[in-house]
Amino acid sequence: MAAAGLLTASATNRPISTVAGAAGQGQATDVAQAPYGLAVTGNTLLVADFDYGVVRAVDLQSSGETVFAGTCRGYAGDEGPATASAVGRTPARPAVAADGTVYVPDPSYNVVRAITPSGTIRRFAGRPSTQGGFGGDGGPATNAQLDGPEGVAVDSAGNVYIAEHWNHLVRKVDQAGIITTVAGNRYSSATGDNIPATQSWLTAPLGVAVDASGTLLITDGTRLRSVSGGVITTVPGSSAVQMASVRIAPDGTVYYTDTWNSTVYRLGPVAVAGNGTPGYSGDGGPATAAQLMTPEDLAFDAAGSIYIADWYSQRVRMVRAGVITTFAGTGGFVTGDGGQALAAQIAHPSKVAIDSRGSYYFAELAANTVRRVAPDGVITTVAGNGQPGFSGDGGPATAAQLWEPQSVSVDASDNLFIVDRRNGRIRRVDANSGIITTVAGGGNTFVNNVPATQTVLAGPSAVAFAPDGSWFIAETETRDVRRVDGNGIINPYAGSDTSNDPGDGNVATHAYISGAYGIAVDGDGNLFIADSGNHHTIRRVDHASQVITTVAGITRQPGFSGDGGPATSAKLNFPMDVALDADGDLFIADQMNQRIRVVSGGTITTMAGDGEEGCAGDGGAAESALLSMPVGVTVGPSGTLFIAHAARIRVVGVTPIPTPTPTPTPTPEPTPTATATPTPEPTPTPTTTPSPDTSSAAAGPASTWARPPAYRAIGALAAGSWWAANRNVARGVALFADGSGGYAVDEWGALHPVGKAPALRMPALWPKWDIARGIALAPWASPIRPDGWILDGFGGLHPFGKAPPISDGTLWPNWDIARGAVILPDSSPTAVAGYILDGWGGVHAFGGARSLSSAYWPNFDIARGIALLPGTTRASPGGYTLDGWGGVHRLGPAPAVPFSGWWPHRDTARAIVSWSAAPAGRPGGWVVDDSGRLHSFGSAR
Repeated sequence: MAAAGLLTASATNRPISTVAGAAGQGQATDVAQAPYGLAVTGNTLLVADFDYGVVRAVDLQSSGETVFAGTCRGYAGDEGPATASAVGRTPARPAVAADGTVYVPDPSYNVVRAITPSGTIRRFAGRPSTQGGFGGDGGPATNAQLDGPEGVAVDSAGNVYIAEHWNHLVRKVDQAGIITTVAGNRYSSATGDNIPATQSWLTAPLGVAVDASGTLLITDGTRLRSVSGGVITTVPGSSAVQMASVRIAPDGTVYYTDTWNSTVYRLGPVAVAGNGTPGYSGDGGPATAAQLMTPEDLAFDAAGSIYIADWYSQRVRMVRAGVITTFAGTGGFVTGDGGQALAAQIAHPSKVAIDSRGSYYFAELAANTVRRVAPDGVITTVAGNGQPGFSGDGGPATAAQLWEPQSVSVDASDNLFIVDRRNGRIRRVDANSGIITTVAGGGNTFVNNVPATQTVLAGPSAVAFAPDGSWFIAETETRDVRRVDGNGIINPYAGSDTSNDPGDGNVATHAYISGAYGIAVDGDGNLFIADSGNHHTIRRVDHASQVITTVAGITRQPGFSGDGGPATSAKLNFPMDVALDADGDLFIADQMNQRIRVVSGGTITTMAGDGEEGCAGDGGAAESALLSMPVGVTVGPSGTLFIAHAARIRVVGVTPIPTPTPTPTPTPEPTPTATATPTPEPTPTPTTTPSPDTSSAAAGPASTWARPPAYRAIGALAAGSWWAANRNVARGVALFADGSGGYAVDEWGALHPVGKAPALRMPALWPKWDIARGIALAPWASPIRPDGWILDGFGGLHPFGKAPPISDGTLWPNWDIARGAVILPDSSPTAVAGYILDGWGGVHAFGGARSLSSAYWPNFDIARGIALLPGTTRASPGGYTLDGWGGVHRLGPAPAVPFSGWWPHRDTARAIVSWSAAPAGRPGGWVVDDSGRLHSFGSAR
C-alpha cells in the first residue's frame, strides 16, 4: 500500500480509463436496454435508451446494434462527435428530418439536441439545466427555457415541434431557429374543441406528430388532439387511459400507444398490439394476444413493420403481418458474464471492494446481483440470482435473492460482505465455500448490545472494517453508524442525537449525522463518514477519544468551491463515499459536483471530473474527464483509484501523462431563474430520519362494511371534472377527521374542495409555478373551520384558514424534495406536531413529534404520500407511506397491511388516505392515482 501516496504527490494529470462497463453492442437481442423512444432513418432503427442514456442504432436487416449517440447518462459534447457526447440523462422520443438530422429530446436536462448526418451533435433548443422553466418565446430556441421536452416531430418544411410535458404545451422552432408556442396555455382551464390552440389546456403532452397536410397531432392525456389552422379539436376514434406517443405510418395511418393499458392502437380505436394486461408474452403469435409492459413509442419501416418501445419489458417488439416478436433487448439490465468486463453491461454499480488476489467486486442495485472482475478482466456473478427478495441463506450465494444491494466490502480473509439494503441485512459470502449467510440485521426490533443478527438495520448503506477486527455499519434511516465488535455484538458508535446538530467536538454518539452513506476506516482506526442529507460534509470520529469533527465541506452549504484551500472551507454537493490511502489522504465521491475530490494535508483539490455529467475522457487526464454521478471511490493496492458511477467502473492511474491534452468543455449557460418562489422560511434542524420498513404484500381481504364518508368524499373528487382534467397537476388530498370532506391541492398551491368542504376564497400561493407538494388539515378542521397547511417542495408549511404558523420552517431550501405532510391528531392550535415526508421515503418529525421508522429509497425520488393511523397520538404514532407505484409501507409500529401496489415501475400514485373508522387491528384506506381513481388497501373497500 505504500505506493498509494503517489496519487496525491501531484493530483493532476493522472490518466483515467474504463475497466468495466460499456453501453453494449452486438446482436440487438443480446444487448440490454430500456427503450423509451424510437425513430427510423433509412435502414436503421434508432432506440433512445432511458437507462443507459444513449441512442442506439439497430440495422433493420442484420439486427446488429451499435451506439449512435452518447456514452452514458449526462449532458456534454456539443459541437463534437455524437458518439463521444453525453446525449442526455433520459433521452426520449426522437424524430428524423428529411435531411437526415436526428432530434433527441431530454426531459431531464430540458433540452433538445440535434445530430447532423455527419454525426456532429449540438444543442438545438433549451438551456441545459435539471430545473425546467418557461421562457424565450419569440427568440432563439437555444435561449429558451423548456420543461420536460418528451417528444419531437418535424414537418416537411423543416419546422420542429416540441411536446413539453411539464409546461403543458407544444412549441415550434422554425427554420430560422425562433421558438414560439403553437398549442397549449399553462394559464387556461379550457379543454373544449374549436378554440384557438394557444388558448387550450393540454394535459402533460408526451407525444407530437405532423401529417402530410401540416396538421399537428398531440397526445393530451386520455385523448388525441389535432391543430389545423391554429384551431384545436379532439381527433375522433382516439381514447386511452394514458396516451404516450402518436406516430404516423408511411401510408398515413395514425397510431398511438396507451401505456397504462399496455396496448398499441390505430385510430378507431383498433388494437394492433397488446391484450391490455401488462407483462411480457406472446412472441410468435398474434400481436393482439401478446402482453406489453408500458409501450412508450412507435416507429415504422418501409415494409410496414411496426416497432414498439416496450419500456418496462426492456425490449423493442416488432409486429409484422400481425405477428409479434422481440427485435431488441434482453429483458434485463446486465450482460457479459464470462467475458471481458470492458465489454459487459453493468447496472448502477456500487463502490468497489478489492480482495487480496486482485479481484474486485461491486453490487448492481438494479440487477440485484454482485459481480466480480478477476485480474484477467473476466466478469462473473458471485451473488444474487437477479430476482429481488430475500432467500438463500445457508446455500450458494449465486442462488440467493438480494434486494437492491447498496454496497460491498471485503474483510481481511477475503470474505465478501454485501449491504442488502431493502432486506435490511448485511450478508456474508464465505471466501472458500461461496455460501451466503446473514451476519447483521434480520431481527424484529431496533435494539443494541445484542448479537448483530438480532437487531433491525435501518437502511444500511455501507460497511467498513477496522484494524482491530471490528466493523462498522452505516444506516441512513437512523442516521447513525453502529459498530460490531469481535464477538458480533452491535452498539451505537456515531450519530442519531437530533438535539445536537451537527455536534462537532462532542463524543460521536452525542452528535447528529444527516445521512450516513459511505464510510471508511484509516490505519489508526479513525472512522470517516460521508454525511450527505443536508450536511454535505465529511465527518471524522477519532478512534482514541470518540470525538467527532468535520474535516471537509461546510455544513448545510451544498455547492462547489474551495479547491486549493482548506477542505473545511470548501463546498461539497452530496458526497456519497470516502476512501483513504496509506498516507492518510482522503478521497471523496462528490456526487452532484460530478467530481472526485482529494484532501491531502488539509488542502482539497479535484482528482477526477470536470463538473460535467458523462463518461467521456478515457485516455486523458482524469481532471478533464467526465463523470456521471459518482457513488463510490476505492484506493487499490497499487495506488490506483477505482471510481464507480453510471454504468462504469473507471480507474485513475498513478503515473502522470507526459503531455496531456485536455478535452475541450463547453461554456455552461446560465441557470434559468424561476418565475416565482415560495417565501423563504428559516432553515430548521431536521429531526431523525427513521428506520426503514419494507413490508408490503398482495391485496388484502375485502371489507364487508358499506363505503364510509371518506370514500364518498374522495370519490366525489375523483368523479368530478377537476382531477380528471388535471391528472398531472394534483399534488395531494386531505380529509376532515370525520371523512365528510376536505381539500385537494394543485401544483400551484390552489385548494379544491372535496365532499362537504366549503370553497375558500384564497388565490394560489405560487401562480403557475409547480412547487406545492402536499396538504395537511388540522385535527380540529371541519367545514365550519377549514384550517390547514400547504406543503412546498422545500419542506415549508404555509397556513390557510386560521391555522397557526409552524415555526420549524423550511427543511431543504432550494431543494424540491418534500412530498407529503401530516399533523398528529392530538395537536392543538398552540402546539402543532407532525411529520414531513421526503421523496426518498425519509420521514422528518417537527413540533416535538417522535421519530418513526419508514421505508427508504436513497437517491430515488419515489415516495408520494403519508397517512397516520386512526387514534395516533404523540406518545404512540404510526401510519403508512405511499410509493409512486402504489405500494403501501409501514410507518413506525403500524401493523403491516397486505398490499404491494398496482403499478410496478410506474409512477402514478399521488395520495394516501387512512380509513378513520377501520376495525381495530385491521387498518385500511385508499390510494388515489393521478386520474383521481380510488384503490383500496387493507380492510377498506
